[in-house]
Amino acid sequence: MARGVDIPAVDWVVQFDVPVSASAFVHRCGRTARQGHQGSALVILMPNEEEYIDFLKFNQSVILDKFQEVLEPKKCLESLRKAQTMDRKIMDLANKAFVSFVRAYSKHECGVLLRVKDLNFGKLAMAYGLLRMPKMPELKGKVVADFSRADVDIKNISYKDKAAEKNRQSNIKAYLETGKWPAKQNEKKEPSEEVEEEEEDTPVNNNGKKKRKGLTDDEEFRRDALLMKKLKQGKITKAEFDRLFDGED
Repeated sequence: MARGVDIPAVDWVVQFDVPVSASAFVHRCGRTARQGHQGSALVILMPNEEEYIDFLKFNQSVILDKFQEVLEPKKCLESLRKAQTMDRKIMDLANKAFVSFVRAYSKHECGVLLRVKDLNFGKLAMAYGLLRMPKMPELKGKVVADFSRADVDIKNISYKDKAAEKNRQSNIKAYLETGKWPAKQNEKKEPSEEVEEEEEDTPVNNNGKKKRKGLTDDEEFRRDALLMKKLKQGKITKAEFDRLFDGED
C-alpha cells in the first residue's frame, strides 16, 4: 500500500508473508490503530522464519507476541481446493501466487535469515491450496515431501469465463490435431515450441521480474515454458535463462 493512502476504520492488518524490508513491516502495521484508535496486526511466519522475530526487535524495536492458532488447516485446504475446481482462473492464480512467492523469497532483503533452501515446498504448496506441484526451476532436482496431490483431473477444470474456456478448448483441439500448442496472432513461432496440455498449467512468475510489453499472461506463459525447455536441452545457459526469465531482453 502506498504511503499517504489513508483507509479509515482498519482494525486488522494481516501480512501473509514477511515484507521485503523491516521498515515496510512497520509501515504496513501503521495502517491500523490510526488517530488514537486501537488496532491489531498479524504476520504469518513459517518455522524457518522465526529468527525474523529477533531481527524486527533489534532493527525496528518491534516486539511480536505469539498468536494462538484458531483456524483448522484441513478445512482451509478443502475450501481453497474447492474454489479452484470451480474456476480454472482461480487455479491459475493460485499457481502464480506460489511461484511469485518463491521467486520473491529468493531476493528478500533478509536473505541471510530467509533462505530458499530452508523452505518446505510441500507444506508451502499445501498452504496455497495447490492441486498439484507446479513445474518451476526452483524445484528442479528437489524431492518435495509433505505434499498431497488433490484427487482431481485438472484437465477437466474449466474457466467460468465462457470466452476463456472457449479459447482453451480451441487450443486443446488444435494441439490434438497438430501436436503443437497454437501461437497467438502476430507471435513469432519458435520451431521447437511444443507445449502439451499438461504443461498448460505451468505457472508464470509475475513477481520480481519486469512485465514484458505487449504480452498477455498466456503469451508470457508460452515464452517462459519455451525458455525452460531450452535450458533443459542445453540450448541456453543458466545465466541466460535467469536474465530472460526475469524479463531482461
